[in-house]
Amino acid sequence: MKKIGETYSNIANQFHIHCKYHDALMYFSKMIKYQNIYYITDLIYMANCQSVLNKEINIPILSKMEIEKYPQILRKMYNFYLNYGISSPKEKQDFILNEIAPINEDKDLSEVFKFELKKAIKKNSCYKSLYLYEEIINNKVN
Repeated sequence: MKKIGETYSNIANQFHIHCKYHDALMYFSKMIKYQNIYYITDLIYMANCQSVLNKEINIPILSKMEIEKYPQILRKMYNFYLNYGISSPKEKQDFILNEIAPINEDKDLSEVFKFELKKAIKKNSCYKSLYLYEEIINNKVN
């Protein structure tokens, strides 16, 4: 059963990479049915699919022990989505700029949180945040 879940995870991630969020979400949902232990990045990408599709964020809750084995940046990203429904757009912007952007070095996850920042900006029109985010990311590349 674990191998079936891993196969669904791989398919879902490929769909996510190609911005086919509905298909990705369908396979992430299938993955959940077959796995007992989840990779935190799968859950982050699953939540991102839900966000892009304007669905309620509904991802499995990991135990404290499971979460602690991951790097700090992935824990912060996961917690961003766990608190998604209760955070204001301003809180989301601040969290992305202050907690995620400075320590994130993953290009794909940078795009995920650039999307989330743009989504929050649409609700409160604070475009300076997007400029700051891109400066932080670009300075890491250079």
